[in-house]
Amino acid sequence: MTTISRPSRAAFEKALSRKPTGILVSAADATLLKDSIDRAIGAGIPVITVDSDAPDSKRLFFIGTNNYQAGLTGGERLAAELKGKGT
Repeated sequence: MTTISRPSRAAFEKALSRKPTGILVSAADATLLKDSIDRAIGAGIPVITVDSDAPDSKRLFFIGTNNYQAGLTGGERLAAELKGKGT
């Protein structure tokens, strides 16, 4: 499995050329990586996106945080810790 940090097309293509068993990538620019992701899938190399998705690609699936729920939970926890004090 290859993990790419600071993904760029060149970094992704370099990883792809090594024929990894899989690629885990944060697709900061989904448009830029779409064709490379699709090429990896076509070559039988599974690709999973994390944190930033490439929904128009053929990636297997996306793993990410529900930011609304995370903010709500954080706010509830903070309110509980403040015990009704503060604004």
